[in-house]
Amino acid sequence: MYDLPYPAAPTSYIESVKKDMEYPGSKKAKKDEEYWHSKLAMPEPMFTDFTGPGRLMTLRREKNNPDLRWCLLPTKDGAGGTITYDLDVESTDKIIKFAEEHDLPTSVVILHAIRTVLSKFNNNEKDITIRNFVSRRSTLLNKKCGGVRMHCLPLRTIIEPTATVLESMNIINKEQQDMFLHADYSTMKYSR
Repeated sequence: MYDLPYPAAPTSYIESVKKDMEYPGSKKAKKDEEYWHSKLAMPEPMFTDFTGPGRLMTLRREKNNPDLRWCLLPTKDGAGGTITYDLDVESTDKIIKFAEEHDLPTSVVILHAIRTVLSKFNNNEKDITIRNFVSRRSTLLNKKCGGVRMHCLPLRTIIEPTATVLESMNIINKEQQDMFLHADYSTMKYSR
């Protein structure tokens, strides 16, 4: 109809699943487990919220525990009161250009902005955790086989307020790259 060639056929989803089935008990699975257990062995992360520390402070008073670091989420609604922002073309181009100039992924620039806002709204908290969506498509076989392979993983950064913007972004980048290397580990193992 349009005189265009058909796209290349996808790779085999069955072969991709077979590779996934080889993962449990592998050296990579062991390294991934060690990585996530080291993350889980850290002291509990600090709860931060876009509305500020009020929810955490209230729970600290209710529980009579001034050192409390966790807080119940405000909703169990899967949408989570998500707000979608549309960024204009000019601002988008500026972010992309900045990322390219500093050899950073665009996602790091955006994560830094989110992290900075959370820190500022929570009395300059330096321990910030953000849910980061990770595509589990690290091989050509997985990239081209179809299907959805996503994890939502915690990206925790502890950044001193004296760090420069670029130092902060490099810390986020390193944490994110480390997380990507270990993204095949099943989140079901540590989400109970």
